[in-house]
Amino acid sequence: MSNVNLMEALVLVSKQNLEYRKVPIPSPEKGQILIKTKYAGICGSDIHAFNGLQPDLSYPRIMGHELVGEVVVGNGTDPSLIGAHVVVDPSFRCGVCDNCRSGKENISNNLRVLGVHCDGGFAHYFVCDENMAHRLPDGLSYETAIFCEPLSIAVHAARKIRQPACDSILIVGAGPIGLALLLVLKQEQLCRKCVVIDMYENRLDVAKKIGADLVVKAKHLPVDFRNAILGASGKPMDVIFDTVSNGASVQYDEQLVKSGGQVIIVGLANSQTAFHLLSTLKKELTINGTRMTTHQNFAHALQLLSRVDPYFISCIVSDVFPFLEAIEAFDFVRHHPDKGIKTILSFD
Repeated sequence: MSNVNLMEALVLVSKQNLEYRKVPIPSPEKGQILIKTKYAGICGSDIHAFNGLQPDLSYPRIMGHELVGEVVVGNGTDPSLIGAHVVVDPSFRCGVCDNCRSGKENISNNLRVLGVHCDGGFAHYFVCDENMAHRLPDGLSYETAIFCEPLSIAVHAARKIRQPACDSILIVGAGPIGLALLLVLKQEQLCRKCVVIDMYENRLDVAKKIGADLVVKAKHLPVDFRNAILGASGKPMDVIFDTVSNGASVQYDEQLVKSGGQVIIVGLANSQTAFHLLSTLKKELTINGTRMTTHQNFAHALQLLSRVDPYFISCIVSDVFPFLEAIEAFDFVRHHPDKGIKTILSFD
């Protein structure tokens, strides 16, 4: 095969083993489009997969599901899409199972995700179904649109809130998803007071810029959190979003949510993380899981991005690496959460 038909791709060959390889440019099947990648975000789930913690991923795999780019060609698709600037909702959904037909396509019985079940966008080109590509609104840059997929997860999670006008919400973790949640809560005025906890000053600084009413630096003991937050807010939280979902954060959730309150689990929890059922029973807590997003919530996130001050997104998208330095970018994300928040790869 000639080099004209090959592209550079970052391939996860095995656990913690990334390599650049020349691979064939993919050909779109019927109803699919080929997209030239402009930017790709490195997600926490990509780090999980890198560390061998994604059971649905098989090797070798081109990861990458937070993607923006330009449509190059289609196979039986709308001709007007050619040349369009798009952001991609990375989920393939069957549309026919009970969950899909009841509006819960994010937990489709036949869910497949770019970069997990099939090759994704850590390469110069990738393919997806036509309906997964959303045109960028006029004036919205690639650099801002790359945050659409994380923001869509936050939109989906925020719609789990039972109480229509909350007095207080706590976000545990000020990583990209936690900060996306803060943006959604503030832009859509879903609570009176929004509190954010994290271990790292750089992330709390961005939370302040976006509009957090109170930020608390994590200490080692959950009681320190409890005293700091209750001292500042005067009472437990109506709703807690846990974007960390480990044993320590669950303790904060249980102690800081009010009786009759709600905890929404957003972070990827390991199999050992669990709530104490007695606390859940005594406080009559509502515990919700939330997974990925829906087509409707992705579209809503894109419209929200067109209204948000791009400065806020530039604060979250803290680091840009050239694609050919992607291995160094993975090392940076893994080892320097105190310096970066959201790292993306540039293909220009």
